[in-house]
Amino acid sequence: MFPSLYQEKKLSAKLEKLKSDFQREKDEDKQKEIKKKICEVSAELFCISAKSESEFLNFNSEPKPCYFNTGCCSYSDGDITGIEIDDGEIRLVRWSDTNGKPKRDILRSANLKEVLENC
Repeated sequence: MFPSLYQEKKLSAKLEKLKSDFQREKDEDKQKEIKKKICEVSAELFCISAKSESEFLNFNSEPKPCYFNTGCCSYSDGDITGIEIDDGEIRLVRWSDTNGKPKRDILRSANLKEVLENC
């Protein structure tokens, strides 16, 4: 969540997982669904790869923490997620209401100074 991967790397990893899932799947209907997803991800990956190389020359091989998941605000069950910066950390937190009492769950956290130094 904090060090993001470039879209091309994300899609490549997703494509490899789908291919692996396809090979393991025995049900033909599920294989068709996976094959459709493979085609969609392959097409998206092709479009990204087809961009000019100059767009990619400024990137280092290591992912930068340039994307921060700020949460989705609220869920249908009343839970809320959001980003929290406190005490030198950045966190993705989820607030839920159990028995009328709010409960905070830290989903991810990282040292804020380290994250910003890597930007």
